[in-house]
Amino acid sequence: MRLLITLAAGCIGGSLALKAKMPAGALVGAMVFAAAWNLFTNTAYIPWYFKPCAQSVAGAFIALPLTRAQIKNLRELLKPAAIVVAGMLLFSIGSGYLCRSSTAGQVTLISGFLMSSPGGMTDIVLMAGDLGADTLQVSVVHLIRNFTNLLLFPLLDGLCLRLLIRKKPEVFAARCGEASGEYYGAVHSFDWMNLFLSLALALACGWLGYFTGLPAGALLFSLVGFAAFNITTQRGCIPISLRRFTQMCTGTLVGSAITRESLAGLRHLIFPILIVVLVNLVMNWTLGAILYFYTPLDLHTSFIATIPGAAADMAMIAEDLDGDGLKVALIQIIRFISVVMIYPQVYRLLAALSAA
Repeated sequence: MRLLITLAAGCIGGSLALKAKMPAGALVGAMVFAAAWNLFTNTAYIPWYFKPCAQSVAGAFIALPLTRAQIKNLRELLKPAAIVVAGMLLFSIGSGYLCRSSTAGQVTLISGFLMSSPGGMTDIVLMAGDLGADTLQVSVVHLIRNFTNLLLFPLLDGLCLRLLIRKKPEVFAARCGEASGEYYGAVHSFDWMNLFLSLALALACGWLGYFTGLPAGALLFSLVGFAAFNITTQRGCIPISLRRFTQMCTGTLVGSAITRESLAGLRHLIFPILIVVLVNLVMNWTLGAILYFYTPLDLHTSFIATIPGAAADMAMIAEDLDGDGLKVALIQIIRFISVVMIYPQVYRLLAALSAA
């Protein structure tokens, strides 16, 4: 009964936030409502096995856009994607060290890394528990980061790029993009058998990864296994409604662990929030300029591709700014996969070296 009530609170909060069109609404709304329920009643309960199940579905959803046709398009984007992945990793590592030093140790190094990690909020929160980070701190900072990435950075990029084109047309006007009319948002046809096969495979791979003991192992193994399945058979099927429910479960999982004592520690997050937002802005402009001057990408595509936001959102924003939404989506997908497969191992190694 406690589990059902806790899930109901999370789903109500997630549904209301989605209706309000809040960024990452399913996760944030569920987290807020589950936290409120636990703060008032101290009876919230989510069993341990919810996390590997949520990671399994999240990994499958990340891999869903990878089809045979998309793989062919990835070749020409390997250099831009490599620059984005390596550059964002370096910026997140630097930001992590700054977050720890600015709080006199109130934020651990691994929490600092994850606060600035350029992954999806759901995926990063799921990783945080496996890596021993503070999930509440990570969730709060990522929430602010998501708002700025979605609402502030595209606006600043659009204004500044128009200014650059007007002031320096000889440098920037030559490679201004035109909307391609394509963006990440392909509809996968729904089929009950494909859904059953997809979920069975995702959960089997996820639990195998969980028992390996690797950081975010369930997420990683599910992603790799589902990608192979979808590329070879093109039968992957994870409806958006299931993704939202997974986000609600993740938000409920985090919110149910929030207590009055944990809330008292949030006052230490003022400097980490400022650091993460400013570092993200510097990262966006630095990597965007590198992509523009050292790859064939046009101006708008280069800068929108280096905003660490959801692939679908960034792709549609790129189209609005006359960039190539499809290329933006593919670079963002590579970044998502790298954040799951590579970043946690690097973070854990650096944290271990710092503790030695």
